Amino acid sequence: VELSCSADFEIRKEAVWALSNPLEVATPEQVAQLVHQDCLRGFGTALGADEPRVVLCALEGVRHALDKGAELAKLNAALAPNAFHGYLNQLQLVEKIT
Repeated sequence: VELSCSADFEIRKEAVWALSNPLEVATPEQVAQLVHQDCLRGFGTALGADEPRVVLCALEGVRHALDKGAELAKLNAALAPNAFHGYLNQLQLVEKIT
């Protein structure tokens, strides 16, 4: 997670790929652990990349996290409508995406 935010571009790029891929197949609880370890910040950093494939990977990572956040919210009404939406707002990712 740390490398996705602070390393040189090639390392950040690989770190974003390494974070995004497991989010698709992880359980909502596993994704929650990654989100709480600040993986969304790395995606936010990647959204400013010049390589479209890196930006797409970051967007997919955010989408996977939101999908799992919606699943968590269905299990716990206190997290509705999405368990991770607040993190996106804190990191100002919504503004970067729209």
